[in-house]
Amino acid sequence: MDETEIEFDEINFKEEFSLKPTVVKSSKSAANKSTKKQKKCYCELDLQRNITIVLNTILKNLNPKDKEKNKNQHLTESEKEKKIVELINKLVEKIEACETNDKELLTPNNIGLLIPILPSEAVFNKVSKESAVLETEEDYDPADLFIIYIGVIVGYKERFQSILFKSEYKDTIKNIEIFIDYFNKGFDFILNSQNLKKLFEIMLAIGNYMNGITNRGGAFGFKIDSLTKFVELKSKDNKTTLLNYIVDFIYEDLGNPVLIGNLLDNLKNFEQMEINSINELMNDLNKKFKILTTLKEKVAANKKDLDEDDQVENFLEENYEIIEKDINQIKKKVDQIQTKFEKVFKYLGEDKYDIEKFIILFKNFYYKLKEANDEYQSQKNKKHKKL
Repeated sequence: MDETEIEFDEINFKEEFSLKPTVVKSSKSAANKSTKKQKKCYCELDLQRNITIVLNTILKNLNPKDKEKNKNQHLTESEKEKKIVELINKLVEKIEACETNDKELLTPNNIGLLIPILPSEAVFNKVSKESAVLETEEDYDPADLFIIYIGVIVGYKERFQSILFKSEYKDTIKNIEIFIDYFNKGFDFILNSQNLKKLFEIMLAIGNYMNGITNRGGAFGFKIDSLTKFVELKSKDNKTTLLNYIVDFIYEDLGNPVLIGNLLDNLKNFEQMEINSINELMNDLNKKFKILTTLKEKVAANKKDLDEDDQVENFLEENYEIIEKDINQIKKKVDQIQTKFEKVFKYLGEDKYDIEKFIILFKNFYYKLKEANDEYQSQKNKKHKKL
């Protein structure tokens, strides 16, 4: 049998038996489709997919007012690709200009999306070498085009990271200063408070009374670790602590409620003291500033490769020394915490003390003092109700 002799209406056949409706195309469209060259992608498929997703995400967010307008507008693959290529070229212009006040494209959110998809040097070398046979921009897959256009810029990774760092580092410094303020207030309170001194005098007197004529009696002071004993030592009913007794004594015998209120207001600063958080934020600052330094070194070593419109040198000239100065100033303030802490533990009669341990000790003491005060107020209210 010769099957070529069998003739039938192919269009009607497809309409009747295909699973999905088939759109009838003109012979011209069919010819264009058949002659269109399939673009080859020279980067890994995972990277291609990630680059495409990120660029499309940024593209959709660039003009939020047009979202509803374009919601039902169907774009061809060619039109979508053209928009992505335009975005890539715009990105190249922005990153070469090192724009730090761009509220449209080089925003912190967009840079955060772009940094993970930036090509490594090896990827750039591979893609640029293998795609060298291509002639025009239209011949490239957009992902490869992104890799090549971004990859030729001197210090491209450090540029993105430095622009992001420039927009965020002052907020990090403000957060560090907030923590420092708690430390300064808490330590100054210990060094200068007459109310805290009065509390320690009461605690020393009670401690000496309890120790009586033993070799621990008649002491002129006590170690700050002893604060835990006033919290842990309980009466016969195993409910009332020595700290409960002291709070009751201050209210009832001394008639000085202001003392308790002042202690609670100021010791509360220890609740917000986080030396580890300060250290983490400082490490983050130093790490990101090192990236800025790396960019400076790369630019100095590759000046000949800079485009004549490249503004990276101006960016570094305007920002490097200012950021360095700001970081050195906050570092100095952080160092002053340790200096002030040394004054604190020496004032309290200690030769040496760990700052983290000290913070935990006073933080817990604040919680227990507040708890003892709340219990006193609760008992007092119950007595009034009975009356």
